[in-house]
Amino acid sequence: MKDMKTVTQMSEHQRDARRVRRAIEARRALISANAKREERKRRPGGRAWINGFELGGTETRHLPLAVQFD
Repeated sequence: MKDMKTVTQMSEHQRDARRVRRAIEARRALISANAKREERKRRPGGRAWINGFELGGTETRHLPLAVQFD
């Protein structure tokens, strides 16, 4: 028993394990977000119109832009 100079409480181990777990989860989230970003880069972007009609159909997120006030 004289060799034991410090006593580590179980709560310290739990706190350290929690920190490591959070770091692992954060890393996984970054990797998955990067994969999603790469997937978006591969898709063709932009919008095109012919005679006032959007090609490929109208996306609902762009509907407010289609309103005309003449």
